[in-house]
Amino acid sequence: MESDRIVRIPLPVELVRRIDQLILSGAGGFQTRTDVFREGAQMVLDEYTHSGGPAAREYDRLAPDGDGAATGDESRLEETVIHAPAEPSAVIVESIAAVRGQLLFGLHNRDYPSLWALRQIADLTVLAPRELDECLRLVTAAAWRYAEKLSALDGTSRLKLTALFPTNQAKPQSADDAFRNFAIGGCATTGAGLVATGPLFEWLTCAVVLDSNQKVAVGLTDHGYRLLVTLDGLSLRLPHERTHSEAFFEYLQKFDPADWQGFEFALAIVAGEATRDELVEAFAGKLDDRQDQAATYAAGYIARAREWGLIEPKQMRGRYALTTFGEEVAANAAGVTQ
Repeated sequence: MESDRIVRIPLPVELVRRIDQLILSGAGGFQTRTDVFREGAQMVLDEYTHSGGPAAREYDRLAPDGDGAATGDESRLEETVIHAPAEPSAVIVESIAAVRGQLLFGLHNRDYPSLWALRQIADLTVLAPRELDECLRLVTAAAWRYAEKLSALDGTSRLKLTALFPTNQAKPQSADDAFRNFAIGGCATTGAGLVATGPLFEWLTCAVVLDSNQKVAVGLTDHGYRLLVTLDGLSLRLPHERTHSEAFFEYLQKFDPADWQGFEFALAIVAGEATRDELVEAFAGKLDDRQDQAATYAAGYIARAREWGLIEPKQMRGRYALTTFGEEVAANAAGVTQ
C-alpha cells in the first residue's frame, strides 16, 4: 500500500522468536510479523489516545461538578453500573484446578472488565456450575455487545471505556482470545494436573468442578459472590470510588496476596517518583526469569492502580506520582511489611 512505510526497529532476538512461534501456532490469525506489530501498536495507541484527542488526555480524571454528581452526557455512565447479583443457589466450595498465585499479566489491563465478566458468570451459573467452554463463549459474545454499547459512550468520558473489551472486528479471534485470557482466564492440563490462570481464578472468585458429563464446569465461589455484593454500584466512572477501591484491595490481601503484592511493589517504586524505564527495570529485577515481560507487567499494574485511584492519571515531568489515597495505601503497606 502507498500509505505504508518501512520502518527498521531493533528488537531482542528472544522477542522475535516468540513472535514467530505465535505465527506458526496459528493463534490469533496472525500470518506475518507485520500483522503482530501492527496490532500491538494499535492496541497501545487505542489505550493511550481517545477520540482523536492528544494522548495526554487519556488518563485525565473525570472532574464532576459540585457535589460529585455526574452532569451532562457523563450521566450516561450510570449505564455501566454493576449491580450485586441474586444470591446463588449453589457455589463451588472446592476447585479441581490449582492456581499458581502469581502477578497478573496483561497489557494495559483494567479490572472493571473482569468484574463485569464475573457478574455475567454469576447470572449464567445461578442454579449450578456451567460447562466452562460454553460459559466463556456466552460471556465473550455478551462482551462484544457490551463493547458496542460502550463505544457509543466513549465520547462521554475522557477515558477509553472499551479498553480490554473485544472490539477489533478485523481480528475477532484475536479479540476473543485477549478478552478471555486477560479479563477472565481459563484452565489447562499440565504435568501437575489441571491449572487455572487469569484474574477470576487467581482471585479465587471462580472455581471449576466436573459436571455430570465429566466436563469442566465453572461457577462462583462464595467469596466471589460476596465480592460482587461488596462492589455493588461499581461503574466506569473512573477512578473508582474509594470505598470500592478499599473493598477490592482488602479482598486481594485476603484471597490473592500475590496480586496484591504486585500493587504494593508498583506503589513502592512510584513513591520514589520513578520514570517508566525505572519502573520497568524494577519489575525486571522482581520477575527474574521473565524479564522480557517486565514492561507488560509494569504497564498493567500502573493502569490498574490508576483505575482504582492510587496513581495520578498523568505523569509529572516524565515521572509517575501517587495520589493522596495512593500515598496512604503505600504507607500502610510499608508499615505492614516492616
